[in-house]
Amino acid sequence: MPHLKEYRILHLEDSQSDADLVKRQLQKAQLNFTYFLARNKEMFLEGLDNFNPSVILCDHALPQFDSLLAHEIYMQRDLKIPFILVTGSVSEEYAVAMIKSGIDDYLLKTNLQRLAQAIQNALVKREHERKIKEAEEQKEFDRNNTRALINNTSDLMWSIDTQMRLIISNRNFEAIIQKISGTPVNPGTHLLEFGFPKEKLDLWFSYYERALMGETFTVTEPPDKVYAGWVEISFYPIYKDNNIVGTACFARDISDRKNAERKLKQQYDQLSEIAFMLSHQARAPIASILGLINLIDFNNPGSEKNVEVLSNLKKTTSMFDKVIHSIMQSTSEIDEITREKTNGINSLQNYHR
Repeated sequence: MPHLKEYRILHLEDSQSDADLVKRQLQKAQLNFTYFLARNKEMFLEGLDNFNPSVILCDHALPQFDSLLAHEIYMQRDLKIPFILVTGSVSEEYAVAMIKSGIDDYLLKTNLQRLAQAIQNALVKREHERKIKEAEEQKEFDRNNTRALINNTSDLMWSIDTQMRLIISNRNFEAIIQKISGTPVNPGTHLLEFGFPKEKLDLWFSYYERALMGETFTVTEPPDKVYAGWVEISFYPIYKDNNIVGTACFARDISDRKNAERKLKQQYDQLSEIAFMLSHQARAPIASILGLINLIDFNNPGSEKNVEVLSNLKKTTSMFDKVIHSIMQSTSEIDEITREKTNGINSLQNYHR
């Protein structure tokens, strides 16, 4: 229960004796308070403007002013402090109507024993309402912030509860499902309403069941009637109080990465063919060199035959040297292409993470 250092009490009352009665009752309850007495509308407005009250006590009927008009001013200013009716006599119907309109309590001047308690109870109630409102505003802020985050991504994001019903989703996911099913999806939409073909529906049921059993995993799906390109989909169990209450899903288009991988494979295949051709070209001069070496007459080094063999050996060795240079150049190109392709794929993978 909040106990203010000082209760600032604005009292709308035209009777000085009744005002004194209220002050004595508050003093008896040992409330530390500052008191402002407003005898008419003008003084009431002055109190609101300059006194900065923490509580308003209000008589029902004053000359040319009453509690209903005072409460209307209170509501127009959107005040969040307790408003308590303290009156000599009022009908039960009127008191109930005032309670319904938002006043915190009402007391008869002939029974003020619970006035201090009524003020404190009203302050507790107002503080509780303030905390609830702040909590709701924070929840709304979190919801809006979350929606802003998930809507400002190219990925598809959504979550499914244990009954296979949609919890939350972003615009990209909703647009895809609406295109497939022909109808919009909202929280509570069942998986069966997503418009998937039966074979795809069975597959998705199996994915969700795995996640709802606690498994975290990622699958890759090729282009088909549902996906325009290659898609990578990740599934994560959602926990609350150590219990799985759903699964969060994230899908991203990896067509660029798949195309890069395909091109890299094609490049590797082409380079493999080149390497095979170069190795074949290298084997021919090696075979010639070996054959020419076998023709050398080591017993007669200066013979005309040896001169011819050495001349041919020189030509063949020169050819082999050119082949070796060609292989080295091709190897360097292969390394460069490999590095470029690998870096490209790594960049795509990092981007999609």
